[in-house]
Amino acid sequence: MTEKNQQEKMAAERQVELFTKAFGKAKEDKGIWLDNNGRKAPGLYQKHLQVSAFNAIILGMHAAQNGYKTNQYTLFSEAKKRGESVLSKEKGVPFLWYNWNEYVNKHNPEDKISRADYQSLPSDKQADYKGIRSREVRALFNIEQTTLPMVDKTAFEATVQKIKEKSMIYHPKCKGVRLDVYAKDENNTHYDVEMQLLKRDALPKRSRYYHSQMDMELLASGAKYEMLPNTYVIFICDFDPFSDGKYRYRFRNVCKETGKILEDGAETIFLNTRGKNPDEVSEELVSFLEFVRAGQDGNFEDFGDTYVTRLQNTIRQIKENRGKERQYMMWQDIIDDAKEEGRQVMIKLLRDMLSPLGTLPDEIIQQIDQEKDLDKLSAWVKLAAKAESLKDFISRM
Repeated sequence: MTEKNQQEKMAAERQVELFTKAFGKAKEDKGIWLDNNGRKAPGLYQKHLQVSAFNAIILGMHAAQNGYKTNQYTLFSEAKKRGESVLSKEKGVPFLWYNWNEYVNKHNPEDKISRADYQSLPSDKQADYKGIRSREVRALFNIEQTTLPMVDKTAFEATVQKIKEKSMIYHPKCKGVRLDVYAKDENNTHYDVEMQLLKRDALPKRSRYYHSQMDMELLASGAKYEMLPNTYVIFICDFDPFSDGKYRYRFRNVCKETGKILEDGAETIFLNTRGKNPDEVSEELVSFLEFVRAGQDGNFEDFGDTYVTRLQNTIRQIKENRGKERQYMMWQDIIDDAKEEGRQVMIKLLRDMLSPLGTLPDEIIQQIDQEKDLDKLSAWVKLAAKAESLKDFISRM
């Protein structure tokens, strides 16, 4: 096993500390060890760089345990370039940064060239070389650990409000919902927009539940009843939900006796891509719904509408940049992908901590390497930190 340098050992200890806190919280929180709480998948602020699964889980735990509003992180140097700084006494989180700054000839190990020299070679010559990956540990800071919220409040609040695929779970026995698009406008009106491709039963009651979840979140954040904002739940349906041929169906609570609208600020809208009443709605809405109905095959047709054109341009950019498309992956997928990498980090740290105590028996090495339970590995790491000898550690495993 390659010996870790001091920086890597400190980083590993910090990572295990985050895992340990997460697992400790899980015991008190019905097994939930990472609460995304509406934050987008972790990333580097204003950078379109991919974050590995393991780095993502580390950043996610750091944000969750410190109650940060976003999973957006930055380097000290990048914050400085933007005219910001890291707040005093803030502790960064380790980020494993991989570089390919050197390349070696596949047929001659002594022939090594720089990245710049490699890039200047013709493609047939590049095939003779392979990259030498080097790993660095860098400290990242959540944007709330910097002066960004004070220096550029508008940019910070805009980052916080960009919530996609927002999950809301308030009690282990309650059904959680995942909102496709959740946003608010300058008047503090909140919107949940849902795509519905298949016709489902109980769609009206689904809308009722979405409204209740939005209100619960707002009240949980400390708002009084009179401060509850207007909320809209909007379903974009690729079918006619009520079979009346309307492009749009709007619903409010109405008094049966008088016909007066209950001004509770909640409205549900069903948009139908297969409507038959273009004269009763705006041309812009019809163009948009025709665009949605056209699907992938019609993404680049001319619908004669500026808003639809903007949507088409956005889709084109995403298709041209697959890295950006990956930013929309589900947070749960990141968690699943990171488990094995997190297990390997704990195993390496554990063996590094035990190596100064002597040679590990083969059966103990095998037991450690085959252990799948992250909670147990975390307990062994803490035990290794206190053990006075290998015999002491093994007897207490």
